[in-house]
Amino acid sequence: MSLDLRRRDEAQHCVLEVHGEVDLATSPALRDHLTKLIEDSPPAVVVDLDGVQFLDSTGLGVLVGAYKRAAELGVPLSLARPRRIVANALSLVRFDTVIPVHDTLKEALAEVSGSSATG
Repeated sequence: MSLDLRRRDEAQHCVLEVHGEVDLATSPALRDHLTKLIEDSPPAVVVDLDGVQFLDSTGLGVLVGAYKRAAELGVPLSLARPRRIVANALSLVRFDTVIPVHDTLKEALAEVSGSSATG
């Protein structure tokens, strides 16, 4: 399956909408896209996972790597709206204890707005 990535700006922050399956075949595209977004140094990045039907360990690795790179550059990064199957995967590996995961886009934007205001 293919991966569709769409960037948009909302509340002065970069929102990356991810649609499709994030797996071994599609993870490199997500990694490259996130790396470019983060290195452009926006005030914050929110990865909107509402369109993701599947996320495997390589996808998790991409998100961890993006979070680490964002932290190095002082760019708050948060995840929003994971579907139940994706949220379960994030919770199972305790991913949600490392990277902020929010049920709504509004919550994620509010969290990164607070982070970027203090950072």
